[in-house]
This record gives sequence, structure tokens and C-alpha cells, in this order.
Amino acid sequence: MKKRLLKSLQEKALFFLMVLIFSASSNLSAQDAPDAPDAPDAPENVYVEVACFKSKTPGASKMFTEYAKPFHEELIRQGVLVAWSFYKVDFPNGSDCECNYREIRAFTDIKSMDMLSSDEFNMTVAQKVFPDQNIEELMKMFHESVDFKNSQIYVLKDELVPGPSKSHLLVVNYMDVKPGMEDDYVQMEKEVFKPVHEASHKAGNLVDWSLWQRMIPYGSDFDHDYLTVDIWGSYENMHNNDMEAAWKEVHPDMKPGEAFAKMDELRDLKKAEIWINVARADVPKTPEASSSKN
Repeated sequence: MKKRLLKSLQEKALFFLMVLIFSASSNLSAQDAPDAPDAPDAPENVYVEVACFKSKTPGASKMFTEYAKPFHEELIRQGVLVAWSFYKVDFPNGSDCECNYREIRAFTDIKSMDMLSSDEFNMTVAQKVFPDQNIEELMKMFHESVDFKNSQIYVLKDELVPGPSKSHLLVVNYMDVKPGMEDDYVQMEKEVFKPVHEASHKAGNLVDWSLWQRMIPYGSDFDHDYLTVDIWGSYENMHNNDMEAAWKEVHPDMKPGEAFAKMDELRDLKKAEIWINVARADVPKTPEASSSKN
């Protein structure tokens, strides 16, 4: 299935690859407060597919805002996706950067991967959304605007605030965990660092935080296997955050330097990217909404 998925995404259905993260979709384990009346059960798992695109022409984002957005809104209506969002990579930037844009699509059922990798299904959806358009011409326009570089699928391991976040700015940290240290790393993120993020959230600076594990592709050739997503909302919030105060509040007897040294023994922080949201799909679910997976 992996070869079929990658071939379909890269060669035939590239226009419809609206993938992960991170993070209008980074917090989708529950869509209502857990104690709200008649709140739906949280899904067992939340997955995101994150794509990297390199722009080839000025204004490449127009292809995503005008065509990818309505396409993925239809996928949400059909129950295949639960969220889609499109980001500009603000930092790092420049001609030598791998990605100018990142796209995320989130789903809660692994069956969605089979739907999304089907050329026939994608074409049917595209013809419904753009009945008066030549789909092959749209594909050509897309290829002329951007290069698809890669995509990866992650599963949610933990989050701070249940429910989707719609913040403007977020920081994505790429972690390479030492072999055999995965459980210790996840435990430290949850038990040591998550409470600090929660204190920053209560102080009004951090909007949200989440932890993701890479599921596909896998192997030692890839430079990271976990992500953390810090959702700040703005550069001002990020600048104003007082991590020292947050740390003292939740860990008064623990020195932050010692904790970071321990974390460095468990993982390497390979890189961090700052993403700015450009567009997102926001389609409310209705009882009449059909599901193509049924």
C-alpha cells in the first residue's frame, strides 16, 4: 500500500495532495469539551499528513487558496478528512530552503488513506467541485506553480488543549529520538515539558501544544521521527512568553538546565520551522453529510 500511495501522490494525484500538523489539525482528538452535554466521543487516533512544496512562480499560493481549499472542503463534507490547512514557511526562508509551503490534512480513520490514494476517487471529487473546469489543465497549472517535495504521515501522541486550533502562527520542531529511547522521550515530553507549556497557555502566551510520531515513511534514513508543535498565534506571544516563570511555577525544585540536558540525551532537535497560516477549510459537519467510506 505504501508504494501505491506514494506513486499516486507523486505522479497522478499531486494536485490533490493536501497534507498534515500541523495545526489547525494538530488538536483534533476531541471536537467539543469533554464534559459538554452530548459531546461526541473523541476518535481513537488522529492522523495528519504533512506536505512540503517549493514554489516555482510568484503567487503560487493562489492555486491552493482557489482550488485546493474547495476540493478539501468537499472531502470534509464527505467525511474523508476532518481538517485541511495551508501554510507559508516564514522561517527558514530563501532559495536554498526545502519548503516554501506546508499543507496539512487530518483524518481519524486509516481508511481515509485508501480513499486519498485512489485516482478514481480524487477525479470524481474534483469533477464534482469543478464541473466546468478541465481537470487536466488544473493539474498542469499546479505543476507549473509548485514542486511537490515530500509528504509524511504522523499520529497524535498528546496535546494540551482538546479541539482544533485556528491560530495564525506556529512553530514545528523536528525531533530525532535516540534508538530505544522512544518511551522515555514521550514520557518526558508529557510529564516534564507539557506542564510548562500549560503554564504558558494559562499565562495567555502559548495557544496550544501537541506531540506527534511519524508513521509513514519509516526507517533510519529519515532525519526525524517525532514532531512537537508550539502554537503561538503571533510573534508577539512567542516573544512575550516567560518560560523561566512558567518553569518555576510547575517545577520549583527542578533546574531547567538539568531537564534540557536529560532531554538532549534522549533526542536531537534537528530543526524548527515557523509557519504562517494562509488558508484553511472550515466545514461544519451536519447529520446529512455523507461519508464516502461507508
